[in-house]
Amino acid sequence: MDRDEFHGLPEVKQAPAIGYSIVSNMGGDRQMTVQCFVAEDEDLAVINSKIDRIFSVLDRKKAHYDLTKLEKEIEEVGRHLRNFLNAIPMAEKTAEHQIAVLKVKLAEQEKYRDELEKDGYNEHIKSGRKGNYVPKGHALSKINAVNAEIEKTREAIAAVPKDTEQHRETTRVNVQRYKDDLKKRRAEINDLRMIAGLPPYMEFLVEETAEV
Repeated sequence: MDRDEFHGLPEVKQAPAIGYSIVSNMGGDRQMTVQCFVAEDEDLAVINSKIDRIFSVLDRKKAHYDLTKLEKEIEEVGRHLRNFLNAIPMAEKTAEHQIAVLKVKLAEQEKYRDELEKDGYNEHIKSGRKGNYVPKGHALSKINAVNAEIEKTREAIAAVPKDTEQHRETTRVNVQRYKDDLKKRRAEINDLRMIAGLPPYMEFLVEETAEV
């Protein structure tokens, strides 16, 4: 059909373009823009329904972006919590080992002191001295030095349970702090996962509910 054949046809009026743009900041340097066009006489309820759907899509997409960062952060919190929980039995085992080692040391020190006293007594008998044996001079100094070391070892043994309990209490405080943080972050993440259409975040639940 050439140009002349268009003459006589009814004129079609161009409707003005009506539309809107929605810009959503996805975080960081990410941004999403949605543009929609509507008919001039389109019902307002229909337009609002379309806008609601668009915001739902944008919220879902933003939730996916936000979850990447938040789940990385909660994993770090969970690992710290797990380490503190593991530290409690490890500290108790370490304390048991320390006490065992110190008791062996104490037994050796007491044995050495007894040997010093026995050697002094035997020397007293061989020399033909009369009366009860009483350590004196260099022998007494050696025995007193060993007794001082024995006392230090006994104090060290007594200090282990106290140090262990102090460490346990400090660990409990840290455990509770990380458990509270984990619970708060999990609630935030699960809200976003619901928006994103994902199941709840289940990692580190055992640690979060662990008894200490």
